[in-house]
Amino acid sequence: MEQRGFKEEHAVLHHLSHIAPQMLKLRDQDNLTEFVLHELCCQKGFNFEKAAYFVDNPDFNCLKGVAGFSRAEEYVHNTSIWESPEAFSVHMCQAQFNQKVRTINKVSVRKSSIDDALLVKEMAQDLGFKEYGFYSWDMKHDNHSIFLFERSSNEIPSDEHVRNGISLLSFCPLF
Repeated sequence: MEQRGFKEEHAVLHHLSHIAPQMLKLRDQDNLTEFVLHELCCQKGFNFEKAAYFVDNPDFNCLKGVAGFSRAEEYVHNTSIWESPEAFSVHMCQAQFNQKVRTINKVSVRKSSIDDALLVKEMAQDLGFKEYGFYSWDMKHDNHSIFLFERSSNEIPSDEHVRNGISLLSFCPLF
């Protein structure tokens, strides 16, 4: 991490390394993506202020908001989200930013040849992002992911760590 020290970087990578085994424990959870997104974005993770995850499916001609994270609506309890999945799921159903992301449903960017950057700019404005960045990548079944984020501080995680971390979202089932 560019502005974090070695200990802080190690702590973040340690945190991220525990996500995959937890995903396996909750593999049948419908909203697994929300769990993974929360862990990626929380203070122990990449420490993002906001993030939104979208999947574009050209076969069905749709781009759908899958999950959203907002620091203002972060799940903060004495137990981890993995230990109390029901409580976390209820919390996420009530999280306004998550629900706003999930209501986004547009035509496929891939099918209509719209540039990712133009679409992301529009979505960032709609979702109230101030300064944002995004990553996009191809997934199985010709799906395409878009991850939109806003940093919380001057700490800048390395692109490599963020890209590798957010790729975990590709392993979550889509409902």
